[in-house]
Amino acid sequence: MLNTGILVTLKLLGYIIKNRRRVNIFSIVIAIIWTLAILTSLVYNINNITKKQHHLVLEHAKNAFEKDLMFRRWVAMHGGVYVFPTKKTPPSPYLAHIPNRDLETTMGDKLTLMNPAYTLRELMENFSGMYGEKGHITSLKLLNPNNKPDEWEIKALKGFDAKKYTQTHEIYNYKGSKHLRYMRALVVKPSCLKCHAHQGYIVGNTRGGVSITIPMKKYRNDGILEKKNVIYLHLIILILSFIIGIITYKKVLLIIEKELKVEKELYHKDKLLFEQSKMASMGEMIGNIAHQWRQPLNAISLTSNNLSFKCMMDDVDNKLFQKELGLIEGYAQYLSKTIDDFRNFIKGDRTKSIFILINTINNFKNLVDSSIKNNYLNVIFDIDKDIKINGYENELIQCLINIFNNAKDILVEKEIEDKFIFISTSVKDNKAIIKIKDNAGGIPKDILPKIFEPYFTTKHQSLGTGLGLHITYNLIVDGMNGTIEANNVKFKYNGNKYTGAEFVISLTMS
Repeated sequence: MLNTGILVTLKLLGYIIKNRRRVNIFSIVIAIIWTLAILTSLVYNINNITKKQHHLVLEHAKNAFEKDLMFRRWVAMHGGVYVFPTKKTPPSPYLAHIPNRDLETTMGDKLTLMNPAYTLRELMENFSGMYGEKGHITSLKLLNPNNKPDEWEIKALKGFDAKKYTQTHEIYNYKGSKHLRYMRALVVKPSCLKCHAHQGYIVGNTRGGVSITIPMKKYRNDGILEKKNVIYLHLIILILSFIIGIITYKKVLLIIEKELKVEKELYHKDKLLFEQSKMASMGEMIGNIAHQWRQPLNAISLTSNNLSFKCMMDDVDNKLFQKELGLIEGYAQYLSKTIDDFRNFIKGDRTKSIFILINTINNFKNLVDSSIKNNYLNVIFDIDKDIKINGYENELIQCLINIFNNAKDILVEKEIEDKFIFISTSVKDNKAIIKIKDNAGGIPKDILPKIFEPYFTTKHQSLGTGLGLHITYNLIVDGMNGTIEANNVKFKYNGNKYTGAEFVISLTMS
């Protein structure tokens, strides 16, 4: 009993550890996956913010260019504008070839012509946008040397001339900080020829381009603020997720502990049911053994008395003496075999092993042999000799005894004259099939679905506990991963028709 208790405790402890370990592994995996998902979302959103800032500054540069272009077109549409000459806007020497560059009003005021490039450069030099953008009109064929392009603008202008693109942009370190440089080509229009025809341009040529330079600092600061908000949001989500996860984890552990407590109680209950069923079988088998021993013991007693009498009469024949001793030895071996079968059944060895089914059937037959004789049963065996099973032999014997006892009891109760029990084995789809059927008329349809339930019995309380078939079901299904089912069948035997219950057990072969 102590060893059994230790085994039960170890089994339950292993089951708890196994389930808790699964929960821990599952929780860690979920936590890692969720953390990676949060990090992925964070990286994705930060990259989107960076892309959005780049898109905004590029759109800003394009809008600035469009504004400058519209202003330039307006000036070109009017052929230039006349302004009062000042130190900032003196007469342009680069427009000296244009007639009426300088005019005098009827009031005597002097005016000088500013062409589109002149006015646009003046606008760009004296005014900048709210984000500090600066424009620059330039060309590879300069009319005014003050419009000389820098290295980046030269590269862009050459790309325009090579027809690679009509606009380009880049973010890089410019004058010590990150700037966006944007440039778009200027195409010669008819209104441009007034000032640039002498340079050989015709309508449709690339005259040069306008570059827009915008510092990234303001956009970068706005992006950093937005990125911080996104980081804080993801951090809050992650912390809340872990809090919820820990609460859920603890609740799951509590549920598992409750389930394990219930399973432990069920385990002990099933163990008790099994022991009760086994004790009931033991009681019956002790009666069987007593009956089985009575005849051999009587024979031994008679044989020994006969030998004793012959010895007293000095009428002992050596051959007869040896024969009588052989009989006594045979009876003793029979008694010993009966004791071994009973002992193997009683000790409840639950070691999984590969066993030959026909030997198990024979052991079962020896245990119920006296019951067969006492109740005048005809037990018909049809056994396949080559079936091997990997399972618990002793528990299978218990199942066979339970089913046999049910069949015997109903046959005796109904006082059937020719009492038959058929036991056969076969192989189907690599499964060992054991069939046990009787000719007791079958199980009523209304109780057939309930026969494997605990404490369900149709017998008087003094005759049955309702545990046998329930234990049998648990041993076959839970203990050996097999199946068991019961049905009513009609069959013929020796030309006679019978109806009875048939139990079919299916077990995995070795």
